[in-house]
Amino acid sequence: MLWLFITIIVTILILTGYLSWHFQSLPLLVKYVPRKWLRWLGGAVIAGIFFVAAFIFRTWLIALFLYVCIGYFLCDMTGLILRRTRHREKWQRFPVNHFAWIFGLLICLLGYYNARNLVLTEYTVEINKPIKPLRIVFISDTHIGAAFRANELVKTQKMVEELSPDLILLGGDIYDEGTSEDEKAHSYGVWKSMAARLGKYYVTGNHEFSSHGPGINIDEIMAELEKSDVRVLLDKTVLIDNEFYLIGRRDQAKPREELEVLTAGIDKSKPVILLDHQPIDREKARELGVDLQLSGHTHNGQLFPFKWLLLTVYGVTSGQYQWGDYHLVISTGAGTWRLPIRTSGRSEILLINLQSAR
Repeated sequence: MLWLFITIIVTILILTGYLSWHFQSLPLLVKYVPRKWLRWLGGAVIAGIFFVAAFIFRTWLIALFLYVCIGYFLCDMTGLILRRTRHREKWQRFPVNHFAWIFGLLICLLGYYNARNLVLTEYTVEINKPIKPLRIVFISDTHIGAAFRANELVKTQKMVEELSPDLILLGGDIYDEGTSEDEKAHSYGVWKSMAARLGKYYVTGNHEFSSHGPGINIDEIMAELEKSDVRVLLDKTVLIDNEFYLIGRRDQAKPREELEVLTAGIDKSKPVILLDHQPIDREKARELGVDLQLSGHTHNGQLFPFKWLLLTVYGVTSGQYQWGDYHLVISTGAGTWRLPIRTSGRSEILLINLQSAR
């Protein structure tokens, strides 16, 4: 993962330098700073402050920083195309600075709306083993406290009631370092009110093991979930209704059992569902006879164009995949991390119709 860290740092430096180059033409600097090199230095200072503020506060400023850069880039590409055309002089009068900032703000506003607009995504999965049709609701990556708040919890509750699922699965990162005590207390009541014929189950995500931020106490969270009739699966395998197995894995943020241990001794003629927060160990799961793996974590990148970076890490981002008899479904997440902005994918809850292909 060192190469990924280096790539991110280099990209940040390039973007900050790119903004510095454009900020030297800001009207304020042009008017009051006569020397070109001083204007460039002033632009560099402004860009640096912009980035540092975005990094420290980790708010919508991060998205604004990114999309202002993209706004400038679009202008630069347009200028290159028009340079040798009759529209060259008109383009030189185009308000590039105004466009870049308005573009960045509009994208952030649309991303905010998208993040708060929760949708239902439905998949049908046919496995090569006998099973009665199952309706599974999968909720992952709510990160309660960012874009996913009280209104979204109530909406989720109503959506689940209308779906009448057989099984409800919570796929980790339900809480994170930004979730308040009041928000946690409210969520426990919501989970308790949800009904599923075959029960409700939960696995941890990486943020629930976070060692920083207020109020993260995974033991307390798991105890409260158990009181809310949500069974916690930390490296456990359960046989449900004597018909299929559900394996819940501890997130890889902490040491965990090998999948071989969790599948040892089970009846492989019965369907096996694996609940793992991150979409990893896929080849091993396929070899060990897992029929369906449900994961989250990726958020489909959350901010464009990070989806493509995720592909280099996981090879998958979101949606439905199949390799032989092994199926993988990845949720983009019901919420967002840190920023209440999403420009890649939708905030979603999944309904999975699991049935036999035979």
